[in-house]
Amino acid sequence: MIRIIEHQSKGYSLIELIVVLFLTSMIVSIGIASFRHPMARYELSLTARQIENDLDTSRQQAMTNQQAWTVQFAPWNPRYSVWDGMKEVKTVVLPPGINYWDGYVGLNRYDVDFNYVGATRSGGRITLVNSYGDRISIVVYPITGEISVSDY
Repeated sequence: MIRIIEHQSKGYSLIELIVVLFLTSMIVSIGIASFRHPMARYELSLTARQIENDLDTSRQQAMTNQQAWTVQFAPWNPRYSVWDGMKEVKTVVLPPGINYWDGYVGLNRYDVDFNYVGATRSGGRITLVNSYGDRISIVVYPITGEISVSDY
């Protein structure tokens, strides 16, 4: 007569736990890697909107105060400055991983001057790029001084 011995398990073996931990870590690492690019694209869009806002605020201040306001861009350095006449109001450093595309700002003199009616002599395109190669542009229209953001 053959006896069948029933073996009751009271938990998981070490091998089963290691396999589960390995699979979980693989799924988490794939999820984190795929999450970085959308975040970089969001940060690029957020930076473009901040530049648009600073340009628009400078334009509004020029019309309100009846005095020239300037936004100066430095294509060799990822930053820009806002000026009220001869006084620097603020300097903004672009976030890490975001730069001007090919170091080119696309404006005649790397600055945008708004006069007392909100117009500008120099229009152009300021194109930003992130570490993934995504680009977005801030367009300043000459004469009218209007500003818009568009995907490149």
